[in-house]
Amino acid sequence: MKFCRFLPVWLAVAPVAASAQEEYPRFTGVLEHYLWSIPNQETDRVRHRSWWAQGTLHLSPMWSVTAGYWTMNGSFFDPVTEMLDENYVKYSTGDADFRFGRFRKAFGYGDWSEWYSGFVRNPIIRVRTSPQLTANGLTTGADASFPVKGVGRLQVGVLDESPEPFQWGPRNMEHVVARLEIPLGPTIVGLNSLSKSGAKRADRTELYDLDFLLTQPGYQVKGEYLWGDVGNAKPRGHYLDLYVFPKFDRRVTLLARHEGFRGPSGDQAMLATTGAKYTLTRDLILEANYSWGSKKGPGANNRGWSFQAITFVRF
Repeated sequence: MKFCRFLPVWLAVAPVAASAQEEYPRFTGVLEHYLWSIPNQETDRVRHRSWWAQGTLHLSPMWSVTAGYWTMNGSFFDPVTEMLDENYVKYSTGDADFRFGRFRKAFGYGDWSEWYSGFVRNPIIRVRTSPQLTANGLTTGADASFPVKGVGRLQVGVLDESPEPFQWGPRNMEHVVARLEIPLGPTIVGLNSLSKSGAKRADRTELYDLDFLLTQPGYQVKGEYLWGDVGNAKPRGHYLDLYVFPKFDRRVTLLARHEGFRGPSGDQAMLATTGAKYTLTRDLILEANYSWGSKKGPGANNRGWSFQAITFVRF
């Protein structure tokens, strides 16, 4: 596997992080390992594993280079899949950020924390079981993020929406994405759009998305609703998440999610998930989830019990 050749290089740069944290250039990164067991309609249960690594070389207060790699092993991935994760150059002025390369676009919540995955089948931090729902997977292109006085923060980009697994830069920048993030007290509201023009209706894309995140001392609520037109289809999707942080043990997080979508190809699914996450140590997280919902379609294999363990090596 390419990752086996990549890992020694990754570990070799770790001493840089320990020796020069406050100087430039310096390196920060993380190596994550996922083990998960999921239900399956045909085999009753399947097991998968995944490695994910990402590091950032901070060249100066303004310039940085980020590189990421991802490999998955298991029957679901037939049998091994490898690809570049985010790989981009970033320039920051303090208020504004500019990126070029391969990254997750600003459409809905593209940055998920590692402690939650409503679907254990695929770690939500890296993969979407319902890509039509969140529409914020890996893309290539350029984007910019900057504050809008009195409103919030605006992020816009021009993108190639269909990059190959090892494609670093854009080949055909046909899509335009925009996100306006508005803080309203303890709530953050996001307004999103993704569009592609075309001479024929079948070649056009117009997607819109509304999301929010409410944070309180003992819980978080997060939700998202997507609608629009992709060619001649009208995809729809939603999810609503609840995270509870019980006082009896701060290492425990209780999780609940309800979601549903109708994809451009007409596939539909509805699923409810509940579960718990336990932070055994800073570098070891355990999860157990139970899901129920549609017996047919993309969500069928997620019904039942799922388990996941995530370990971290941080630089």
